[in-house]
Amino acid sequence: LRPIAGGAQRSRVDRVEAAAGRRMATYLWAGSLAVAGLAVAGLLLAQAFRRQLRLNRLKTDLVAAVSHELKTPLASVRALVDLMLDDPDIDRSRRREYLQMIAEENARLSRLIEHFLTFSRVDRNGQRLVFRDVQPAALISQAVATAPGQERFPGLAIAVSPDLPPLY
Repeated sequence: LRPIAGGAQRSRVDRVEAAAGRRMATYLWAGSLAVAGLAVAGLLLAQAFRRQLRLNRLKTDLVAAVSHELKTPLASVRALVDLMLDDPDIDRSRRREYLQMIAEENARLSRLIEHFLTFSRVDRNGQRLVFRDVQPAALISQAVATAPGQERFPGLAIAVSPDLPPLY
C-alpha cells in the first residue's frame, strides 16, 4: 500500500465531511417535513373532532327539543281525556269542545312527527335545504292561513308592514 499524500487525504476528508453535511441537512429537512406534516394532520384531526362534538351536541339539543314538543300535546290530550273520564255527566257541548281540542292536539302531534321525520330523511339522504329570500308579509299570511284552531279567533286581523326587508 502506498501512503496518500497529505493534500489528497485532506481533499478526501473534505469530500466525506461535505457528503456527511449534505446527508445531515437532508435528514433534518425530512424530519422537519415529517413533524410539520404530523402537526397539520393533528390540527385537521382536532378540527374534525370539534366538528363532530358540535354535531353531537346539536343532535342532543334536537332530541331534547323534539321530546319537549311531543310531550306538550300529549299532556294536553291526557288532561282532556282525564277531565272527560272524571265527569261522566259532562254536557254534550262541553264534550264536543274537549273532543275538538283533542283532535287539534292530535293534528299538532302528527305535524310535529311529520316534520321530525322529514328532517330525518333529509339528514339520512344527505340532502341540503335550499334557503331563499321570502317576504315577511307573505310568510306570516301563509302561517296564519294554515294555523290550526283559526276558528277560535274569527275577528283576528294581522297587519304586517310591507316595508320589512326580506328574510333569508
